[in-house]
Amino acid sequence: MSSSPAPMAEFCSQTVNKILALHLSTFDNRSQRTNCLWAKSTTTVPRVFRAAECWDEENLPSTTKLVLSTLNHIEASKGKVDRGYDVYRRSEQSSTVDPRLAIAQLVEPSEAGPVVLIGLDILPQGIFHIPVSLSEFVEGVEEANQQLLLTPKYAFTDLHVDTSDGMSSPMGQCRKLWMVFPPTTKNLKLMKQADRQRAKLDRIGKNLEGGLVFTTNSEEALYLPAGCIHSVITLQGGFLIATDFTTPLSSKPYTAMINAGLDDSGAAETFRLEVFKRFLSSVDYGLACKHEVLAITSWIGTLENIRPYSNDNPSWKKAAVKVWDEFFKKKETKELVCVCGHQGKEKFGDHFKRAHMWQAGKVQKRRLGVELDTVDDEKQGTRKSKRLRNTPKSKSPISKCNPGGVNKSTEGDIES
Repeated sequence: MSSSPAPMAEFCSQTVNKILALHLSTFDNRSQRTNCLWAKSTTTVPRVFRAAECWDEENLPSTTKLVLSTLNHIEASKGKVDRGYDVYRRSEQSSTVDPRLAIAQLVEPSEAGPVVLIGLDILPQGIFHIPVSLSEFVEGVEEANQQLLLTPKYAFTDLHVDTSDGMSSPMGQCRKLWMVFPPTTKNLKLMKQADRQRAKLDRIGKNLEGGLVFTTNSEEALYLPAGCIHSVITLQGGFLIATDFTTPLSSKPYTAMINAGLDDSGAAETFRLEVFKRFLSSVDYGLACKHEVLAITSWIGTLENIRPYSNDNPSWKKAAVKVWDEFFKKKETKELVCVCGHQGKEKFGDHFKRAHMWQAGKVQKRRLGVELDTVDDEKQGTRKSKRLRNTPKSKSPISKCNPGGVNKSTEGDIES
């Protein structure tokens, strides 16, 4: 960035200079190269939607109600080993910090030690949804893990990768600054090098490619695709709601994450389990929704890591066998030609089971004759998805890097 972002006028110069050192573009001013980096590495470019599309309007809670419910929840969880939420101070989890400080800091923010609450269970599940308009770009399925966060001004989340596609929206007066980067080979390698280290944005931020910057308020919801590397600063304190989901196109960034070794880089012990669970779900939906080539290519491209993981997790392997068995039963499957180019006269199902289900990874790399970022997802079968048969087919960004096809109405620029 070339000039100081106006929303950060009250932040210390060290924080501002940290952001100025990054290579970031606004949504509308991004280059064709940036657009291609996103299109080739994940489902689509991050974009902003109207938050009103995401809410059950009659259930939209006020800030007053949220604060009172949070205080009641804190009181009710006193003395419990599992409080149901986590407390962070200076981006580090802490069990000794008084969680009520997060509420106090909504009135008196502390740049030196903001306190954040993550995972507050005070709203009905399903109150916040994926917007229907997302389907113009990618089809979101399997919504889960709705989370509510309380973040005072100056709260900072360092660079990280989530386990899923996500939709997030500030509530009330809350405003957020998002710095997001695509899961390219270069970026994932840098993230792996900084694994388990603090201050990732300081260490590698200026070397990341394809960066975009967004500011969002309560009228906006931001979609972050699977594999998206991102860091967040709270410009004005308040609550943030988020929900996770997957898409039929998300297997590609999961493949990149797993092959880069980021599947075991999360702070939570369940991070790797979630990554592989979401990967399999995305493959499943891809096979069911006219994205067979991408799903098959992703599986083969990940097999070197799938094999040891499946040996250690028999329940996951059993679920994977079920996914493929259901796919092999479809009559359309018999007409498929494997992307590896070595199917010969075998039927697709027989060939895949023999050559690609659980074979050693080095063999797969020799047989796989197509890279993930060259898969043309328009050249798919014609099978109709049972899960999504009544939904419109989303635009596929897999092999197209044309910024002219972008919806310009969903902008997320830094305020001037």
